[in-house]
Amino acid sequence: MYWETMPGWFWAMYYGFLTITFFMAVIRIGRKRKFVMEILVLILVFAIPVVGLLNSATSVRLVEQNEFEFFLLQLQQGTFWTFFSIAGYCVILLWWARLLMEKRVASSV
Repeated sequence: MYWETMPGWFWAMYYGFLTITFFMAVIRIGRKRKFVMEILVLILVFAIPVVGLLNSATSVRLVEQNEFEFFLLQLQQGTFWTFFSIAGYCVILLWWARLLMEKRVASSV
């Protein structure tokens, strides 16, 4: 049985973003900058895809639903893993925003 899925370019961008985030956090840990936040980001980079994969594999997903549609349906039903995923993505995006702002301030000085 074949399910609908997101296009390949989406998955390439998604995992590329997570890979770049992972390496940037490792570099910042190596420089001993804001150690706790980087550890949290590293945990989230691994935890979010794993939690999503495990919950989508154990749940019943309709054949015509892609991952995003399934995620929205689970979010409407109030499942914990969707809230965890959203909170995790927000933490990662805030981390990137802070990182870019630090770079911008450092380059203007």
